[in-house]
Amino acid sequence: MLKSLFAAALLLTPLAAHAEAQAGGDCPTFEVEGEGPDVLLVPGLASSPQVWDGTVAALADRYRFHLVSVPGFAGTPVAEREGSVPEALAQRIADYAACRKLDHPAIVGHSMGGFTGLLAAREHPDRFSRVVVVDSLPFYPLVFAPGATVEAVMPRAEAITETLRSMDDATFAATQANGARSLTQSEEGQERIVAWSLATDRATMADAVQALMTTDLRPDLGRIATPVSVIYATNAYAPPERMKALYETAYADLPDAQFTPIGDSYHFVMWDREDAFTAALEKALEGSDGE
Repeated sequence: MLKSLFAAALLLTPLAAHAEAQAGGDCPTFEVEGEGPDVLLVPGLASSPQVWDGTVAALADRYRFHLVSVPGFAGTPVAEREGSVPEALAQRIADYAACRKLDHPAIVGHSMGGFTGLLAAREHPDRFSRVVVVDSLPFYPLVFAPGATVEAVMPRAEAITETLRSMDDATFAATQANGARSLTQSEEGQERIVAWSLATDRATMADAVQALMTTDLRPDLGRIATPVSVIYATNAYAPPERMKALYETAYADLPDAQFTPIGDSYHFVMWDREDAFTAALEKALEGSDGE
């Protein structure tokens, strides 16, 4: 699983749904499905909002889901931005919630999406009701080096992002196909991951990886007043005891954070253990302890 998490930092279509009309000005437009309390669903690195299809199908009778698309990811047009990819996305989400006049929506984010949810809650403490982080850490390099610091990983981050920018298309495609096998047990899911990755703007992906590897949110966790729940995967390669220690140590400055492990799953928990994930997400959105 540690390999899967790190691979997600490297891999990582519009939905056939009911699109809301843009509400004037520069208000972002996301697909909206369901009825009930508002929940923003944020995909991970190089992923499409379609990553949440099963979640929406299972819970659209209870929640109104806003399916966040990320400029430059999975065929979505590249857009100008201020700051890093996660920072710009966090602001885009906050702007959307404000201009749509959503009443304290929850944010559910997978991988980079969970990291982005933490950023949004840090910068906009009164705008969101809850953040649900799905298989993501406040500092990505912890997956391969528990004692990592920004300074120590900077050379590695620069090397990885330069490789992403410079590798030829065939090598890139082969790398994505190989990495996808460690991200989900679903062969269909692996194919979707690769397709989304190949449709993602390479420069945007590289910029996002750079930001994820060199941004440590742990010192800022104490500034986050919004309740946070963390759902994470465990499997034979990432045993529950090891992952529990990793996650609870990483989020130690969020003393009220709730943690729910889901076994026999890789990084795309919502695909590998759909029923267990749906149940855990319902509990998290209700503010219940998932363990």
